[in-house]
Amino acid sequence: ACFNIAHSSLMVAAIQTNDLELFSKSAQDKLHVLSRTKLIPAAQNILDMAKEHFALMATISGSGASLIVFLEDDIQSPEIGSKAKELWLKEKLESKSLVTDVSNSGALIY
Repeated sequence: ACFNIAHSSLMVAAIQTNDLELFSKSAQDKLHVLSRTKLIPAAQNILDMAKEHFALMATISGSGASLIVFLEDDIQSPEIGSKAKELWLKEKLESKSLVTDVSNSGALIY
């Protein structure tokens, strides 16, 4: 638990300082990801593939079965999205890939 708490603090520092290397390191998890990826078909293969395609971070989003990938730019996003879809289809699962930008404006209430 201490490891994860420390790394969540690293993530805040990385975002505040725009340190992409620190951001990548901050995604490490020793409590949830390993056990949850075993429950999601193809998840570990997709996370590994995203990292091989230079993702800053690739991990489970929330409690699963969503995966989230952070990239420095969106050049690799179509390739990562299509390869992830192929890996899901091998497991006979449908998927959807969303590409969004990061907002610096914070939460907005309309």
